[in-house]
Amino acid sequence: MKTYYGTKKILARPMTRQEYYDYRGWAQSDDENGDDAGYLVEYPDGGQSNHPEHDGYISWSPADVFDRAYQPTDAMTFGHALEAMKGGHRVARAGWNGKGMWVAMTPGSLFEAKHAKDGHAAKHRAV
Repeated sequence: MKTYYGTKKILARPMTRQEYYDYRGWAQSDDENGDDAGYLVEYPDGGQSNHPEHDGYISWSPADVFDRAYQPTDAMTFGHALEAMKGGHRVARAGWNGKGMWVAMTPGSLFEAKHAKDGHAAKHRAV
């Protein structure tokens, strides 16, 4: 199999395996544990809806798998912050000085930036 890395925005809420099966109206098989901790996961941009109460595709993820793959938006990795900006979102860090400070990606633009070390202005192309 080929290895992949993915980053996507999802919606999720804690839900046991049995709660998910009940939500979907499914019967649980005898070899599964209904008390398994996990999450109902919705992929808003991940395909056609498969449940009438959701706009996106939903599935269930075991908690350990989910916790290794996703971080809440208030505790994102640098890589996830970059992906969020690529998706058009603004990103801020809680420890920044000054209220209302944020960064955003501006593809293909030219802007002037002053460097803190020397105070000189230089033209930079946004990535």
